[in-house]
Amino acid sequence: MSNIYKGVIILSLIFILDSQYIVTVEARISDSQISTNNKFKAATLNFSSLNPINNNKIDTLFNTSQITPTGFDIKSVRITNEGNLDLQYTLIIKQVPANSLLCQNLNVKILSNWDTIYQGSLPALNVNSSIKQGGYEDLVMFIELNSHNSYLINQDCLFNLIFTSTNKSTKLSNQVILENHISSGSWD
Repeated sequence: MSNIYKGVIILSLIFILDSQYIVTVEARISDSQISTNNKFKAATLNFSSLNPINNNKIDTLFNTSQITPTGFDIKSVRITNEGNLDLQYTLIIKQVPANSLLCQNLNVKILSNWDTIYQGSLPALNVNSSIKQGGYEDLVMFIELNSHNSYLINQDCLFNLIFTSTNKSTKLSNQVILENHISSGSWD
């Protein structure tokens, strides 16, 4: 056999072997779904603590110095619902540091729309209320020292008023914290 025929046969075999391994895959996948009558609503849950005199935001409520037995201080705060959902809120306190003797001996009275919504000791403070969308609640707070015990002289009470709001249907929540400082004076 001539070399030319051998070369043609070898090239033919190589071409045949290579063409067996050439694979072409092509796939086109398409899918669509149409959904009608859908509604999307964004909700916000936001509230703030404002000075009821001028509606300025406040971060501190009580900053009382030299309180003595039978002494008291009065402050007010406007809790405003700035979101587009009705909200329920809880008001509690957290002492910093915990178990201050002065804090334990302070009493609080809270009025809303001139109705008493809490009256009792500062550490036990727990108020639940609600505010409609776009509404507000004005709270007037009295804090007083009724104890004459000498171990309360020149003491400090640091605490945070913590307002936590929730919306049950959306499970959104928000929190506002007001810092407070009350110090006692001296007495006989």
